[in-house]
Amino acid sequence: MGDRGSYLRSVSRNGARPNRVHIAMLTVDLDKEVKRIRDLGATETADLRSDGWAMLTAPGGSQFCAK
Repeated sequence: MGDRGSYLRSVSRNGARPNRVHIAMLTVDLDKEVKRIRDLGATETADLRSDGWAMLTAPGGSQFCAK
């Protein structure tokens, strides 16, 4: 797939905001991408950078990750 891209994964319906799919964005520069996404209105839900990930929530409530 290269350095960038995205993938979808089916997830269970557990949690306060159940998603039917989980979106993960693959990026070359995680910090830069998280800043760009936050500037678009998302909030960072969890900093998982020690594992190479960041979890974010879109303004509409859907959660997704960036790596």
